[in-house]
Amino acid sequence: MKSRWAIIWAVALILGGAFLLAQNFNMFGELSAPLWSVIFGGLGMLFLLNFITARDQWWSLIPGCILLGLGLVTFLAEVGDVRGEWIGSLFLFSVGLPFLLIYLVQSSRGHKEFWWALIPGGIITFMAIVVLAASSVPGEVIGAFFMWCIALSFVWVYLSNRQQNWWALIPGGVMFIAGLMPVVVLVSDSPRLAGGVFFLGLAAVFGLLYFLNPSGQERKWAVYPASILAVIGLGVVILGQNWWPVVIIALGIFLLINALRRGR
Repeated sequence: MKSRWAIIWAVALILGGAFLLAQNFNMFGELSAPLWSVIFGGLGMLFLLNFITARDQWWSLIPGCILLGLGLVTFLAEVGDVRGEWIGSLFLFSVGLPFLLIYLVQSSRGHKEFWWALIPGGIITFMAIVVLAASSVPGEVIGAFFMWCIALSFVWVYLSNRQQNWWALIPGGVMFIAGLMPVVVLVSDSPRLAGGVFFLGLAAVFGLLYFLNPSGQERKWAVYPASILAVIGLGVVILGQNWWPVVIIALGIFLLINALRRGR
């Protein structure tokens, strides 16, 4: 395996050096851009071929897909009449795609420990969609969609292993609520509504974390932040943005009295 790669890289360096030397003397003329695309694409195919022949070399998918994307982007940027957002989206997609492929291939082989690839794969892929839609969609919707895409990546991580990756519900839920805020502001300019949705939404996240495992003791703690956030959310909705801290003071007094009683 090592000797094969040594030969491949030696040949690639020789051909690459010869190409650069010819490029410096302008031997290709207007064909320089397509040739660069061919070189990038060829190197990408080299890594992908390594993965196809040896499935344990999963890392080859990352440089393989990125180099192929770089070759296509180089060709479109220099030769084709393509809008800039399409080129940027295509390159981001070529960066996110290999991580999704790593997760799918390794999961099909029974390797569940590759759940981490969903996070960069999902986020970067959804960034590619955001870049593509940025010119025709309002900024509030773009912000909400981006946050929801990140949330979906964490939910995917949770669904891949519900017992071990339960923690993914917390960042996933927080990102979903954060994405909901621009939509709330777009619909209504009420500070009470925005604050209430934020705190009550966070309370719902921790409540969901508890109820998805009602018999397990390791997540019983989720009741406490869920209750506190729910009380704060109701305080914001009922009392408004100036007086809702009174709810926190009252909650602190209640906990202090309860602690003193237990001490006695």
